[in-house]
This record gives sequence, structure tokens and C-alpha cells, in this order.
Amino acid sequence: MTDGKQKKTGLYNVEIDKGWVNASKRAVEYTMDPRNYLDEKHVFAFEKLSYDTAIHSKDGIEKILYGTEFYKRKVTYGNVTMTKTYSDLIWEAAIYSGVSPYHLASRIKQELGGFVSHSSISGNVAGFEGLYNFYNIGATSSTENLGAVKNGLSFAKDGKGLSESEKQNLFLPWNTPEKAIKGGAVFIGSSYISVGQNTLYLQKFSVNSNYPNKLYWHQYMTNCLAPYNESVSIYNAYLNNGVLNSSIGFLIPVYENMPMIAVQSPKIDDNAYVDDSKSMYADVTTTLNVRSGPGTDYEILTSIPSGTVITRLKQGIGDGETWDMVQLENGAIRLYLCKLFKRSS
Repeated sequence: MTDGKQKKTGLYNVEIDKGWVNASKRAVEYTMDPRNYLDEKHVFAFEKLSYDTAIHSKDGIEKILYGTEFYKRKVTYGNVTMTKTYSDLIWEAAIYSGVSPYHLASRIKQELGGFVSHSSISGNVAGFEGLYNFYNIGATSSTENLGAVKNGLSFAKDGKGLSESEKQNLFLPWNTPEKAIKGGAVFIGSSYISVGQNTLYLQKFSVNSNYPNKLYWHQYMTNCLAPYNESVSIYNAYLNNGVLNSSIGFLIPVYENMPMIAVQSPKIDDNAYVDDSKSMYADVTTTLNVRSGPGTDYEILTSIPSGTVITRLKQGIGDGETWDMVQLENGAIRLYLCKLFKRSS
């Protein structure tokens, strides 16, 4: 299996599904397996998403926005240029809604790709002029051109059937960036965080049985990798802001009847490995990069010193350079892919 796309007849349309497509069963299993997040970066998919004055800061928001067009930028819309920056609005929205400002900034970055010209916030989409949706709330998938964006802007316009009191609580219509960022934060807090979906993981995979009327269907985003990707933004903000050693709360789901080995990425070819169970050590001069896949273009998850003992669970086979699947001896239960190991004496 080499990718995460659903390719069964009737569920995959090659003419339409050139970008976002239905996920394969393997892709869902991989992204749902909590063990695939248990490294120092992706574990933040399980962080509690409430606002914490001891941890969060406007400087931290800017660090998340770094590399995007929102970074240290004053808010502009129509013919208006505000004195406030995007980080100012996110900070104020966090205080008002009780939602982590780092979560809000990461969500904006994830949903809009870091571009102020994104159709969801351009204010120029035909039929939805002057409307903004920074979190793509209500932007359900559609085969129409800009269909998902239009669905989100339809929500920004009238809340899609919400009562007048609910609209007021969400500052609808979202005809300014300030109202959209603040109202969207309230929506995220009231619709997800306060009903048991208070981690990135739970907002994608609604598995909290304490809220049975939300089980399975109540997901914020359709992108299976969204919590995996957004967690890195949170980690980097904490790292750059010097708060990784602070007290941080995590909620990690534990499932019954799971396979012994974590589900592997659909990008990985199972036929390239054979089962193994040997004690090994890192055979390198300094440190060995432990990556998320079999190649140097894959993300570095952690680095281990030369001589560190590990267990090789699967051995790579084939011609040329091969990579092994291993389990670290520090208690981590996720499979990693590495190279250059020798049998431990």
C-alpha cells in the first residue's frame, strides 16, 4: 500500500478527486492510532486546548504565525487598515473565548495556508462579498468550484439556521476579520472544547463516550492529518517561547483490542519488510536521526546517541539502502524507521 487515498469504484473520482479525496481505511487507522503521535512534537495533538495565562503570550502567537503572511501584520480589509495586528485579534479572541491562542493561530495557519489572500478571508468571493471565515467553520466539502469556501462563507453570513441569540453570541455575520476571529473562537470553544473535544485529536476523531450524541460524526475537519500537522506548530511555539518545561496537560485516548504494533503509514510498503525481534544498537559516530519514514526526506522525530539500545521489529529488505522498523527502549511504543544498526552484544 503506497498512499492514503480511497480508490474503490464509486468512492474515488479521478476527475474530481485530484486534490482532497476520501481517505483509505489504512490512512484512517494510521491517523487514529494514538501511538503514532507519541513523540516530542506530535504528542501536542493531545494537549488540552483551553487558555492558560501561565503559558500563552502574544509573542508565542507570533512565533506560530512566523513564515505566514499574518506574521506581525496589521489587519486590513476592504478600505480599512486597523492599528491591531492579527496576533492582537487572536489574543483578544482567546481571552474572550477561553480557547488557547496557540490553537487558534495554528488552526488559522492550517486552514488558510498562511495566506491573507485565501478565498475564505479575501472578502471578494462572488455572492459573499465582505464576509470572512478564518477557521473555515461550516466549510463542508463540495464538488462545486470553491464549494467548500462558499459553504463556510454561507455560515459566516447567517449561521446556517442558528437562532438570533446564537448568532449574537458568535458575532454573526462575520463581516470584519475581528468578528470572524472572535466569533469563530467562541464557536470552537462552545461547540467542541466544552463538549469533550478539547484536543486536536478529539476534534478530528470524536471518540469521547461521555458525549454519546457527538460520537463519530462530530468532526471539525475532514483532513485526517490535520491534528498531526497542527501539533508541530504548537510544539515549535512552545519550544521558541521557552515553555516546554512548564506543566502541560495532555489527554491521550486508550483503546481496547488494538494490534500489538502501531498501524503504519499507508505510504509504507509492507512487502519491503520482514518480521524481526532482535536487540540492536545505533551504529553511528554521534547521533542517529529517527525518522517517520524510510528516507532522509521524511521528518526527523527524534535523535538517539550512538550505542543506544533498541529493538528491531521489522527488517528492511531489498537492494541498496534499507531502513528498519524499530521500537525504542525508553518506553515509546510507536514504530520508528531508522538505518545503520548492528546486533547488540
